[in-house]
Amino acid sequence: MMSNLNTLARPPLIASSLLSLCLFIAFYNAASLSLLVTFDGHLYIDHARALFTERFPRDWDFLRTPLYPAYLKFAFFMGGYVPASVKALNTLLLSLGLCALWLSSGKATSAWTSSSIGMVLSVLCPAIVVYQVSALSELGTFFHLSLIILIFCYSRTWSRCWLRGLALGAVIAVGYYYRPTLLIAAVVLPFALLLDCPAGSERNRVNNRQHLVTALKSSFILILVSYLGALPWMRIPETQSRAQSQVWFAMVNQALIPPLDPVLGSSQTAYALAIQSSKSEGFVAIDGLPVSGVRDQYIYAIQGALAQSHPNQAQEIFNQQVQQSPLRYLEGVARSVLTVLSWPAPETDTYRFLAQVSGRIPVESLVDPGPAHLEAFTREHFSQQPAPSVIGNLLTKLVEPSRLVIVLGACSSLFLCAWALFRREGTLFLLCALPLAFVALHGFMLFGLDRMGSPAYPFFLNNLTLLFGLMCRRVFASNRSTISPTGSEART
Repeated sequence: MMSNLNTLARPPLIASSLLSLCLFIAFYNAASLSLLVTFDGHLYIDHARALFTERFPRDWDFLRTPLYPAYLKFAFFMGGYVPASVKALNTLLLSLGLCALWLSSGKATSAWTSSSIGMVLSVLCPAIVVYQVSALSELGTFFHLSLIILIFCYSRTWSRCWLRGLALGAVIAVGYYYRPTLLIAAVVLPFALLLDCPAGSERNRVNNRQHLVTALKSSFILILVSYLGALPWMRIPETQSRAQSQVWFAMVNQALIPPLDPVLGSSQTAYALAIQSSKSEGFVAIDGLPVSGVRDQYIYAIQGALAQSHPNQAQEIFNQQVQQSPLRYLEGVARSVLTVLSWPAPETDTYRFLAQVSGRIPVESLVDPGPAHLEAFTREHFSQQPAPSVIGNLLTKLVEPSRLVIVLGACSSLFLCAWALFRREGTLFLLCALPLAFVALHGFMLFGLDRMGSPAYPFFLNNLTLLFGLMCRRVFASNRSTISPTGSEART
């Protein structure tokens, strides 16, 4: 089912043509749609202005790592403080990520055309396209995930295991400064290295022990390098303090704390009312609560009160609640995973953003309210009105089908992941396991915001078409062998 990983078959013309079409559509999307600036977008733009000036770190929100603002700063240097700079950056990150994913997938399976179809689906997926035209970091996260897989794929022929571990650890550490959850790659990559048989041992199992030692050395180095690289930012007190607020948000959003728990203190009544008021008819619910959890309008006041009454205790209380209410925690995990997989819910950032960008929700400006001291600058330089467009109307019609396709893609990734384990295919395993682990991490953290899953969607769409292509290849190969002139048929 898989081709030899040591050779990079030349992609057929149709595959290259489909990839070119995909990139054309990506740039057409950016040109056709107006820029959306959310509350977080205000902060990213301001952080880009503050970076490398006397305002850093005084005006920095340490919940956000500095690499995306650094990319934005470069984009603003090249194009100025205009919407086109942000859209060009996000489109470039998406395009580079798609090319890296296409190369890795093609080298792992030689199913170039199937992978190209997955790339085209990605640039027509509403939950991906909307982040091309938003001042948010989701598509850069996808790019860094793709880059990790590409380096893994092309480094398997390197003779020095320490160099491979160093390269993989370095790209993970850099990715941490873009989005901290990219550190999950340091957990997944060692398994891929153990599966990834080097040249010369794919048919000869005599070298298995040497391969095991090599894989363990590379794994140790990549874990060490990625951790040491991320450590400076981790150890900043403001980073640790802001991380506590995320934990409180997760606990309230997924109702991890029982309503009568004394840890709630004076927030008990508001917390119980928030859970009750967040229940909605017509949506999938787990324990009566929709997959998006408690509504945002109730969360922040309760979150702030809990943080004030229990300073620096969020993680400790989270761990206690998991131990005391494991079923409640698992329900929260299930809701979070479904939300991250774009399951329909009363509150979804992605499709609210899409409704604004496509003009389905009438707004005077696509600059959302933000911090009062930042709004004037952002509105002056980045304010745009939603413009009617063919792609906007098309994306609106594709919302429901795309949700189904994303879930099918996640299921295809699970199947291919199991197949890769059985066949000991390290690159294919990583193509499937890394996006699944990325989604699962947000589930275990109870961080169920649907936009957090969008970096995994191109992988899911690619794996869906990849599975279909590989199955077709196997069926056609079986048919050819059945009708080949052998045995008694050949003698007649």
